[in-house]
Amino acid sequence: AFELVFMRQLPVYFQVVGDTDIEVAIRLGEGGHGLSDEVLTAMLAANLDLRHGRLALEPGGDRVVYGGRLTITMHDADSLIRTVSAMIREGAAWRLEHFDALTRSVAAQQSTSGVMSDNFIRI
Repeated sequence: AFELVFMRQLPVYFQVVGDTDIEVAIRLGEGGHGLSDEVLTAMLAANLDLRHGRLALEPGGDRVVYGGRLTITMHDADSLIRTVSAMIREGAAWRLEHFDALTRSVAAQQSTSGVMSDNFIRI
């Protein structure tokens, strides 16, 4: 396992899995989010649109990570670099902006759900 830090602010963790796979992970915040069922559901829904990785929780805690696994033997050197770079770009976007936007969106929906009655149409 090893860590590379990009731009002095983006730690990316690499873990060799077996003989052929590497797991790439980027932590999204410091944990302690107090993740609600609604946030976890929104994370699962967001995973449907991710191209290179997935949102998950670190084992044994509530720290959110963006990560993915790739099989080294399926790549030459150039393709491996392109694939890892794409994962890092997508994960960095989630670390720097998308995860906060997701939690704000869930909080906004929760703050209005008690106010809106079933007779109103949301637009």
